[in-house]
Amino acid sequence: MFFRRKELPWEVVHSCSVDPVPVYYDSDDDDLDSIVSVKDNTVRRTYVLELKKPASTSVHRKAVMFAQERLLEEIEQNGYNTLLSESWTFTLLRKADAHRIQVEYRGTPALSMRTIKRRQPPFMGVLQAAY
Repeated sequence: MFFRRKELPWEVVHSCSVDPVPVYYDSDDDDLDSIVSVKDNTVRRTYVLELKKPASTSVHRKAVMFAQERLLEEIEQNGYNTLLSESWTFTLLRKADAHRIQVEYRGTPALSMRTIKRRQPPFMGVLQAAY
């Protein structure tokens, strides 16, 4: 019989999330009018970043922006070029001296006939305010 060695579990140091929010509002009629196709379901991806030491809030913000960029790159490969709604969950984990950031990013892909300016992820202030 084989037994696993006792491993330390990852401890959640900090976690916060942003519920789905629309990227475009009625005031952005030009952007909304250029939308020609919307994916039927939401795309969700989880990105894990290993850290050598505890990170500052600016690194946390960069991790969420990295997750957004990667998701946008992936949907572009599938024929979409923007997100109609976005949400994310940030989790900072620790195990002994090791640290890890886990970001789950979600969005509803859409295809726009115009080039739409990329915006930063919604409610980034949540990271700074809660930690």
